Amino acid sequence: MIFLFDLDDTLLDDKAAKEYYIPKLYNHYKDSIKYSEDDFCRIWKDAIHIYFQKFLDGELTFEGQRRERVKASFGNPDISEALIEDVLASFDEFFKGGWNPFPDTVETLRRLKGYKKGVVTNGTIKQQNEKLDILGIREYFDCVIISEEFGITKPDKRLFMKACEQLDCRPEDCYFIGDLWDADVVGSSNAGMKPVWLNTYGHAKPDYPKDVLEIKGISELLNLI
Repeated sequence: MIFLFDLDDTLLDDKAAKEYYIPKLYNHYKDSIKYSEDDFCRIWKDAIHIYFQKFLDGELTFEGQRRERVKASFGNPDISEALIEDVLASFDEFFKGGWNPFPDTVETLRRLKGYKKGVVTNGTIKQQNEKLDILGIREYFDCVIISEEFGITKPDKRLFMKACEQLDCRPEDCYFIGDLWDADVVGSSNAGMKPVWLNTYGHAKPDYPKDVLEIKGISELLNLI
């Protein structure tokens, strides 16, 4: 039995991180933003999904999607390159300040000692490794698979198979735990793994794949051992 995990909003509480850093970003740059704080927070969150998907689809580079997010959220298509660079530097600083694991993350990983574990995540090598280090959870994993290193992203089943290659295991022996239905559940299922949907926020469950195990927190994984 092998446990593979997504990182953002699975091990790291990304929603809480957003609630921490987005208001700080607004207050730091409010004189340059054309929206109210509430509108800025909403637009920024929407822009994360819109432009990160364009990165996953190969339409933008990772840095390009970051820059487009700033342009959309500030409501100023003519924003200067210098200001964009400054905003992104502040974003990186503020974002790191909000990185924390879910309350049950560390204890669950500790209690899964003796089982092989890995991380399969979309993102950049630098940022995703920083998250593991700041959360203090790297020691629990036998492999870390980051999309940038391989030039492919979830839900591409080849990224999941990289974990099997590194752990020398079969996909059918792996549980894959993640919060995103398409990227994590469908992707790992297509790779032949057993998907576990972390549905922390009570979203409606899609119809396919069928019979996917659903949990509200990763501590429920302990019921499998």
